[in-house]
Amino acid sequence: MQGNKGSRGVLVALAATGGALGAAAMMSAATAPTARADDFTEIIANVETIEGYGQAAFSAADVEFASNNVPLGLAGLFDGTYDDTVGVQDEISIGTLAALGGGMPPAPTSLDFNSVPFPTSYADAVTDAQSDYATAATAFTAAVTDLSGGDYGGFVLESATVPVYAFDLPVEQLFIGAVEALGL
Repeated sequence: MQGNKGSRGVLVALAATGGALGAAAMMSAATAPTARADDFTEIIANVETIEGYGQAAFSAADVEFASNNVPLGLAGLFDGTYDDTVGVQDEISIGTLAALGGGMPPAPTSLDFNSVPFPTSYADAVTDAQSDYATAATAFTAAVTDLSGGDYGGFVLESATVPVYAFDLPVEQLFIGAVEALGL
């Protein structure tokens, strides 16, 4: 009889330990934010949309180059390249962070020269580049403010625009302005 009593004590202790571990696991799962599969489906749809924007921009660039309109062709080429590289990367990183934080990924956006000032001369390009640098500085300040205030989502959204306005757009606009000045 002594052998059975010891075995029952071990089984009761194992069951209690297992129950405690199960309860701890459920409590930690209840407080941790979860990323829903729908959010990741939304991220994939956003990436597909951005890729579609890129393909449309490349098609428009092809038409402009065929019509010997080099500045507009370059604008479309830059737009498509942005959408297919940086745009996709931003959609994945920002969308994933939003999903992990329990929010919905933001709608996809395209760098479209129809919404960004298109330089028609080199002087316009210089003015536009200076404006882009000012926008980058404002976004950087907002990103740092968000980070120091604990708004990590705002930090990610603001900081993603800094390299676009500090490096990408000014160079592209100056390049297109130089092509305009050369009369190509």
